[in-house]
Amino acid sequence: QIEARQLLQKKVPSWSANAELWFPPRLSLEQCSSEATALYKAALVGGDTFADLTGGLGIDSWYLSKGFKHGHYVELRPELCDLARHNFDVLNADIEVHNESAEDQLGHCQVLDLIYIDPARRDLYGRKTVAVSDCTPDVVQLQDIMLEKAKTVMVKLSPMLDLHQALMVLHKVKEVHVVAVANECKELLLLLQRDAVGPVYIHCVNLLTGQEAVEFTKEEEDAISLCLADTIGKYLYEPNAALMKAGCFKALAQRYGVEKLHKNSNLYTSDH
Repeated sequence: QIEARQLLQKKVPSWSANAELWFPPRLSLEQCSSEATALYKAALVGGDTFADLTGGLGIDSWYLSKGFKHGHYVELRPELCDLARHNFDVLNADIEVHNESAEDQLGHCQVLDLIYIDPARRDLYGRKTVAVSDCTPDVVQLQDIMLEKAKTVMVKLSPMLDLHQALMVLHKVKEVHVVAVANECKELLLLLQRDAVGPVYIHCVNLLTGQEAVEFTKEEEDAISLCLADTIGKYLYEPNAALMKAGCFKALAQRYGVEKLHKNSNLYTSDH
């Protein structure tokens, strides 16, 4: 418990400071969301009911619950469920705990406003996966039933995964949020909706920096002609981690009046 509080002191300070909360072993702590990213996710959604199909430590469930009347925490490991019941009771959260798989919960749950899922990025041997379909649970296989059960589905993916490959295998994506914290890319959030049509808007945010968010579409990026710098200007610029991950390069140059040094370099220059 001492080690857990030390690890969470910067990542989730409000939980670390609460003497009544209990914590699991180190791995679950390393995989949980930070307070900054959990707050960002919670600000995107709201309604009456939600389900977190991959409960884990319960950080995301807790912050999401602030925008909903009732929540469901779903987790396969019984020891994490025991901790979640205790912690949610301490925090006075209206979140029901279910010790079962995401697939089983989807088989009998009622229609919800939101389903949140954060699949594990490791296989049975502990190796990190690359494809979205290799994560557990397999959100590619579950996406249709999740959209039947909820108006909105929020999928959290590792920034190590290929965003454009994810957009090819996941349908009905309405928005993508590439979330960095202090210039370190932390999460890819994909919001799926039953009635999603048209271009996918990609939001790039760099939390705790004061930098403004940048929104663009792949179609916008593809339609822009790239202008390269003839000379080096007075200033040199490097996009933040969220912009780099999202691939917002030509749109960035056009909007901010900067020029790329080379087509294969993500450095820009300007006299202003």
